[in-house]
Amino acid sequence: MELKLDQIRANTWNSNFMDTQEREALKQHMCEAGPKKTLPVVVRLMSDGGYELVDGEHRWTIAKELGWEKIPAIVREADDLQAKAFCVSYNKLRGRFNWFKLHDVIKNDQDNGVNIGDIQRCTIK
Repeated sequence: MELKLDQIRANTWNSNFMDTQEREALKQHMCEAGPKKTLPVVVRLMSDGGYELVDGEHRWTIAKELGWEKIPAIVREADDLQAKAFCVSYNKLRGRFNWFKLHDVIKNDQDNGVNIGDIQRCTIK
């Protein structure tokens, strides 16, 4: 499936980051590969009909910079906790954490009554 870039919005908990060199390498790869051969972003459908990124914020941002109108996407059902767990697990596999942002996300969840241990047990459909 492909989604229009303007149908997608970033989430508020992504703690992954790339340095300038890594980001430029990804941008170069995407430029050469084009939209059809770029790894899909993972999104979830929101109640307002838009899509929220669960994985792929760097690809989504770079696609906008490259002037793409659409990007390959996989739509998954996930509540907030499942989406966060999925995002963090992929960041752990493919990126680096901004530990300060991750701390703020976890602290905010704890302050709002989320059992952080539940994140480890989450699954995404």
